[in-house]
Amino acid sequence: MYVWPVLVLPIGVVQGKDIDHEAVRSTLRTMKNWGTEIVNYHRCRRTNAIVEGRHNRIKAYQRRHYFTRNRKCYKTGILIECNRHRLSGQKSTANF
Repeated sequence: MYVWPVLVLPIGVVQGKDIDHEAVRSTLRTMKNWGTEIVNYHRCRRTNAIVEGRHNRIKAYQRRHYFTRNRKCYKTGILIECNRHRLSGQKSTANF
């Protein structure tokens, strides 16, 4: 299961060098530059999607509540916004 990306990535690079197309060359550059990260993703299946989702929620909250003067209310609102799934009793974190 974990051997697949390690074996297939170099094979794809070798086969892709024979194709003369800009999109293929771009993909090969990406695979060369990010090869270790691509293999690690397939090994561990961990991403920073939750962090990115929370960051997006905080930025959206900041746009909606730009003129909030009370710093304590502002910080509390961000905590509620980022942890709404826990407060509502949902088990999935997919709603970020």
